[in-house]
Amino acid sequence: MTSQQKLDAWASDVQRRRHHRKQQMEEFSVRKGALSLLTVLSAFSSVYTAIFLVSLFSNEQFTIKEIAFCVMLFVAFFLGLRFIYRLGFITLPNMEQLKREAFLPFYGVVAAVGIGIAALTSALSVADAPARQHHLQNSAIEISAYAAKNVGVANTIFSQDAAIEGKLREVVTAEQVEGRIGSHCGSGRGGVGPCGSLLKSLAVTSRSALDELRRAEATASPLIDRIEAESEALRMIASESDISYAEKRSRIETHFAQIDLMTRQLQQLVPLGLLESLSSDWTRDYSTAGMTKQGQDRLYTMLSESARVISMRAQEAEHQFTIDALELTTPNIFTLITMYADEMFLLLVIAIFPDLLATAIIIFNFVASDKPMEEDDDLFPEEFVTSHTDPDINDVIRAEAEATAKPNVSSLHTRTSTSK
Repeated sequence: MTSQQKLDAWASDVQRRRHHRKQQMEEFSVRKGALSLLTVLSAFSSVYTAIFLVSLFSNEQFTIKEIAFCVMLFVAFFLGLRFIYRLGFITLPNMEQLKREAFLPFYGVVAAVGIGIAALTSALSVADAPARQHHLQNSAIEISAYAAKNVGVANTIFSQDAAIEGKLREVVTAEQVEGRIGSHCGSGRGGVGPCGSLLKSLAVTSRSALDELRRAEATASPLIDRIEAESEALRMIASESDISYAEKRSRIETHFAQIDLMTRQLQQLVPLGLLESLSSDWTRDYSTAGMTKQGQDRLYTMLSESARVISMRAQEAEHQFTIDALELTTPNIFTLITMYADEMFLLLVIAIFPDLLATAIIIFNFVASDKPMEEDDDLFPEEFVTSHTDPDINDVIRAEAEATAKPNVSSLHTRTSTSK
């Protein structure tokens, strides 16, 4: 190999080494940046984890001891997560193949537990307050709906007075006609007979039921107004955003207790048994008491449909009063997040994003990295190129220098001789 060829080979080798060094420096810069990002992500997760764990044992206002405990938890989780991240990002890719295969299952379990706890506590920490506020809001809506439904059922029962009053008029008219000409029962004779007496008794019963129903309505009316006022106050409290969760819950519980008490009182005031009894009176068999079949049929035609309606309303009201009992409860945070996961999906994704991103970085580095990185490696210092040159290059350089210098010396000798 000539000296020029050696020079060319040496130059090519230097260029190749410099290009490789540049690639390594770029890769080193990217990995250093990824490692710094992992440190930041572990700090974010540790903050959420520490806050959530401390909040489990404290009120909304942290004391000095709780703040100190929170800082200790943050440091502990931060160091733990940082260790897990660096172990997967630096140590694992640098291991020999056999050692790495043996260590990988153990690391997978440790990383899954550590990152899983961090992701879970981050999600719980971020979603805790919104979930509880959301549940309070829904509870207030349910309580208001519960009160409104009870009021609606009561008003439905009280509105039956119009139907009762209408049928009362018909019964009174039938009694009067029966007394004058006996046409209701078909006797053709006026006066007070068994048929007229039964009609009069039925009219008295209907009027008594109507009066009792209206007295109950008059007693219940102020109670209904108070229930509606409490419901409105409850809705206003639930929509307020400038009060703490504890205060809002306390005030909602107070209004709920009032609403629950008053709705129970309202249920007791509604005379459901009265309507059932009146319905039975309107449809029972009077033939055994002396009423003719014609009178019985006319009475049934007159009252049966209304009797069916008020009986059905009374049964529906009793059913609603029985099944609509409501309790104000606060489920645990896991149940709350499960209940409102759809509404808080984006928030939960944001909460666990640091842990997901860290996991993705570690997996990508493990799969894609072809050059392991030492923790304190400064990668190819400047001395690398000069210390790894071909040992023959010095000989090449000296040979070239000598070849260049000889013609110059000969020429100088010739010129000197000529001048002499």
